[in-house]
Amino acid sequence: MAKTGGFSKADVAIMFESNAQAVAKGFDQLNTQFSEMNQLLRASVTATKKQTDAMSKLYKQQTKVEKSTKGMVTHLRDWMIVIGQARAAFLNLKMVTTDIYGSILGVSSQFERLRKLMEGLSKQTEPVARLQEVNEKMEYLLNLSKNAPFAISELQNAFIKFDTVGLQPANGSLNALADAVAAFGGSGQELERAGVAIQQMMGKGVVSMEELRQQLGEAVPTAMKAMADAAGMSVGQLTNLISKGVVESKSAIALMLGEFSRLYGGAAQSMMKTASGLISKLRTEFALFVNEAAEKSGLIDNIKERIKSLIEFLDSPEALEAGKSIAATLNVILNAMSPLIGFVASLGKEIAWIFNIVVTKNLFLKIASGFKLVEATAGGVVVSKGLKGFLS
Repeated sequence: MAKTGGFSKADVAIMFESNAQAVAKGFDQLNTQFSEMNQLLRASVTATKKQTDAMSKLYKQQTKVEKSTKGMVTHLRDWMIVIGQARAAFLNLKMVTTDIYGSILGVSSQFERLRKLMEGLSKQTEPVARLQEVNEKMEYLLNLSKNAPFAISELQNAFIKFDTVGLQPANGSLNALADAVAAFGGSGQELERAGVAIQQMMGKGVVSMEELRQQLGEAVPTAMKAMADAAGMSVGQLTNLISKGVVESKSAIALMLGEFSRLYGGAAQSMMKTASGLISKLRTEFALFVNEAAEKSGLIDNIKERIKSLIEFLDSPEALEAGKSIAATLNVILNAMSPLIGFVASLGKEIAWIFNIVVTKNLFLKIASGFKLVEATAGGVVVSKGLKGFLS
């Protein structure tokens, strides 16, 4: 058999036949891959259109929710503004009608109670004599409040304690205690504690270490020494006598208060120059000013008459009918607000849902744009993949 270039004709025929079969097989594979690519491309385009349509519908729904929510929030905001304005109006009305007059009446009633208290403490049986005694005690207490760093009510309590045990506070005993407490920077609490200690010792009839050293000593640390010095003995001697229960309280306390006056006289007046003293004096002077102005102008009597009229009205059938009408109106308002209250109570989930939609809005739009990009480029990607498989 003849050979061509080292190969026989049979070898060449076989070679061409084998190459033709390989080429045909390669084209068959390429055709199959192009068919698969076409199916994949169609499926990708279909899926992309479905995703795009879904995103478009979701975007439209989200837009509707935003508009609805915006209107709802606007109405809720309007409600809150109206409620706030109504509240401010009621507060202003309350301030004008009750708070101012109530404060004035409160100051005046304090002085009225003080006068009634002094009348109760008086032992005078004749009306004229009793009135004179009450006026003298009132004048003394008010003058003391102007010159001591304590409130009128605090001095009033100490006055009562002294007067009820026979110490005659207006004769200087209360001034002595106020000076002693002020000398050590004491406040109304220390004055109260000291007054209680003296009242208890006077009630027992003898001086006890508990009241003298602990209660009175906390307010006036030198109380025991002052009593001992005034009695002409040492602290040890006084302690021994107190432990035996033989120190008569009335005379011992009188001596101690006299020593307080000698040692600390004028201390309360000096304390009035401090910041706390000036504030206390301002409070006292303002209370006196309000009370005097209200009394002399007839405002207190006018307020009392209005209160009496209000009491009479509240006891009338008209007041009952007015109360029923007000209650009915409040009931209507409450029923009208029930849906709003229920809506606000259940708003938590909706707010979270709306927030999630608003936050992801731009993300969804970007995803939709991405799908459109995939739709335009998916064919090229699939072709590239098919060619790569064919060439390999």
